[in-house]
Amino acid sequence: MRSTANESTKTAGGKPTSKDQKPYRLVSHEEFCRLLVSSRRLQRCDDPEHGLRGLLDIDTGERSMVSEVELMNRPARSLPRLLRQN
Repeated sequence: MRSTANESTKTAGGKPTSKDQKPYRLVSHEEFCRLLVSSRRLQRCDDPEHGLRGLLDIDTGERSMVSEVELMNRPARSLPRLLRQN
């Protein structure tokens, strides 16, 4: 199994919302953006009740979540070049 953990990634005590969902990883804004442009097969899995935006890796079942506040309040220059609008 491939590990994508790095220093900015933290394991959160996220509670599954159903029996099928695993607890999630709370990731940094930067890690979330790297996942968005990766070649992994991902599906959105937001948790609006808790203010989290998420991505589900379809192949592994791993859920990566980031705070909406952290994600939306970042200046555009902090986004990876591939996500910036010119």
